[in-house]
Amino acid sequence: MPLLAISQLSPISPTQPLSGDRGESTSIFYQSVKSVNFLSRVIGSMRKKKGGLVSKKRADVTPIDEIRLNTRAFLKKNSLTIGYFEPGMPVYLNAIMDKKYQISTTSSLNSTRVEVQYLPVIREDTININEHVGMEITPGGASLLVTPLLTGCSIAIKEYQGKEHLSHLQPFSEKGESYDEQEHKKLNNRLIQAGYKVYGPHDYDSRRSTFIGIRDGSKWSFFAQEKDGVNLNVKKLW
Repeated sequence: MPLLAISQLSPISPTQPLSGDRGESTSIFYQSVKSVNFLSRVIGSMRKKKGGLVSKKRADVTPIDEIRLNTRAFLKKNSLTIGYFEPGMPVYLNAIMDKKYQISTTSSLNSTRVEVQYLPVIREDTININEHVGMEITPGGASLLVTPLLTGCSIAIKEYQGKEHLSHLQPFSEKGESYDEQEHKKLNNRLIQAGYKVYGPHDYDSRRSTFIGIRDGSKWSFFAQEKDGVNLNVKKLW
């Protein structure tokens, strides 16, 4: 059989089927390669957009995470109250019902353990307002601060020896334990006159208010969620 020179050989395209039965299988092979390449491009695109094939789902973010990471947004869509606190007992975030939560030392069927700093209530008639200091706002400890629901009390911040101190003050009333809105507002005014920064009944008026603090690193931010039974009004205070 005579030998052919290289120049006499017919070039064959990578996608050109060979003669005989091999042509069909070769065509299928190249189609498969194209499909694999296309799939690789799709997967690469998904990785770029989502940071991986399995992206972190919203369900992985707990209510506690939302409170800490996006406090204002959480408070705008979820009612949060502070329930009973027993000193020294574990604290829980209780899911009461859809979009209603409570932080308390009493757990429920749907509870999550949480670390908090607790700001107790102090009656006005047990202190001297001008000399009272309050609880130091430290850059460490639990990153969530809570205090009982405000229904007439005042939250006050005072600087002492270069550090800020926080208090939850309950006014006394000449009518004993009965609610006296005017007496509550008088305490609000006295605290302002004594040099405190105050969030009190002049601010939330006749509504109930949940006051919480969130620490990010060494910086604290304080929020109020005011409730009138229907609407949630959220304020960033300090």
